[in-house]
Amino acid sequence: MEKIVKAIFLGRFQPFHKGHHHTVEKFKGRFEQFQIVIGSSTKFRKNQNPLRFNERKEIIRSCHPDLEITGLEDEDKGSEGHREWVNRLIRNTETDKVITRNELVKEIIREYSEAEVVEHKLYRPEKYSGTNIRGKIREGKPWKELVPSCCRKEIIELSDKI
Repeated sequence: MEKIVKAIFLGRFQPFHKGHHHTVEKFKGRFEQFQIVIGSSTKFRKNQNPLRFNERKEIIRSCHPDLEITGLEDEDKGSEGHREWVNRLIRNTETDKVITRNELVKEIIREYSEAEVVEHKLYRPEKYSGTNIRGKIREGKPWKELVPSCCRKEIIELSDKI
């Protein structure tokens, strides 16, 4: 019997934007199982991580109600923390492939697991960046066209938290 190939798309999604949406659409049909994993799941109301895990999950679910969406807490930095984080990621998701653009995540996945890191190009990174979008929201500049229409309402409702 052939093994089912499972892939995860790992990110903080602060907030979910058109670049993330593009990646999900590109990869979700390529694997027998596809899951979104929200990193830094216990961090919130901070400059870099303003939204709570459940808020991010509901934003993504608005666009992708058919996908499994889970969270993953951070660990302490350093080899032991990295090893534990990777072990928990693989144990909880049973994934074969990890889709990410984070250089540290790619490095520690390769070092501490058998999972394959799936390389992909960012979709218009000069435009679709969580840092850029959070800045625009905070400064009252136009940002709505940078997030998918399927979750725009949810992000508008949470914009005072960002």
